[in-house]
Amino acid sequence: MKTFFLVFLVSIFNIAQVRSTYITPIYSVQNELDKSITKHLLASQFQNIYLTYAVNNSLGKNNAERQRMDSLISNSITGGKLKMEFEYDNNDNIIEQLLLGSGVGSGWVLSGKTEYYFDNNQKLILELHLDWNGSSWDSVSRFEYFYNTQEQLNQFVYQNYTANKWENYLRYSYTYDVYENRVNSLTEEWLNGWQNLHLFTAYFSSGVRMDSSLFQMWNSTYWENYARATFYYSNQTQFLESFIGQLWTGVSWINDLNRKITNDQNGNQLLQLDLVWNGNDWENSIRRFFTYDDLNYTLTAYCELWNGIQWYPEDGDILIENPDGFSAGFLMHDVYIYYKTAGVDDEVISMPDNYILCQNYPNPFNSTTTIKYTIPYSSKVTLKVFDLLGNQIAKLVDDYQDSGSYEINFQANVLSSGIYFYQLQTDNYIAAKKLILLK
Repeated sequence: MKTFFLVFLVSIFNIAQVRSTYITPIYSVQNELDKSITKHLLASQFQNIYLTYAVNNSLGKNNAERQRMDSLISNSITGGKLKMEFEYDNNDNIIEQLLLGSGVGSGWVLSGKTEYYFDNNQKLILELHLDWNGSSWDSVSRFEYFYNTQEQLNQFVYQNYTANKWENYLRYSYTYDVYENRVNSLTEEWLNGWQNLHLFTAYFSSGVRMDSSLFQMWNSTYWENYARATFYYSNQTQFLESFIGQLWTGVSWINDLNRKITNDQNGNQLLQLDLVWNGNDWENSIRRFFTYDDLNYTLTAYCELWNGIQWYPEDGDILIENPDGFSAGFLMHDVYIYYKTAGVDDEVISMPDNYILCQNYPNPFNSTTTIKYTIPYSSKVTLKVFDLLGNQIAKLVDDYQDSGSYEINFQANVLSSGIYFYQLQTDNYIAAKKLILLK
């Protein structure tokens, strides 16, 4: 239970970090926890289970700037696998999310699915969760969504399907400030009537920047402090650089979690390093690595734990957040997301019109990975690999190439596990991306 409790605390601080626009309900696919802990985690919107997810498709992104997820695969260090497949309507809303688990050999086995229903204004109004019983789909739970006159989500109700009827379980209510930031999230549970359960309050400055947050629990008569987070931003970029989470002892706040963040030039979080308070100092706990495509969509994520001497691969809590509002949480070792750009057909476009350096795949990789790139004009091309100190360790391409798309395999048998960078350079273009070797 100690591990469950720690992940519960981290989950609260994870949600505190997410931009309020993107906080959406999360549905439990598998539950192996004590009931009371599960309630807390569900209410805090990030559960300590093997897979949780959320969807928000109505943020007004232009189709040309959006990515369609074809599938998502997450892997446990113990060998378990989960796969999600997505279907869309003509407005690029996800209308079905199919969940599969690893079966015998390399096959996938149906596990569950989620169906999404939208109104004429493309607002999500119903989310229905079903389990596969071997021959047909059984209703399990659902979310009903309600909006205020400003078209903001201000309430949704979570119900379970029991004894052939829908029964209330949890209700979430939101309030917003004048900048449309979600400042209060109230969670209630159904006990022959709605009863207070949790209250999440976010405090903003400069219009949209969250400076701190407070998580409270209802103790039957009043709100009792439980956890809080304070956020720190870069003076140059204004990107979030770190936050510190603290717990309430009843008389004072004590340190609990310190997350340090490394961002790329677009504000994407490449590395999250979590440290925990041991009573005297901060010590390593977990670190997560992320990679992104050119539209800032997540491609891969994986995590490592600290054993007191070194980092080692292990399952941990991973929170994915994409620009279109899709959020997904996992208690797994790694996550891979595969995309098809919205509105683009499958046929190969013969004449490129832009420079593209793709993220290597797979990433992280073990010994061998593939790097793809596109050049729109004939040019001298070099593709090099560097270590973190800037030392060149490989030259994959050094030649004059015609316009077109290319694919290069990189063999890293003699290299040690770690983070490396590959750089594409032409006569008038240069770009670099990170690759992760994990043996």
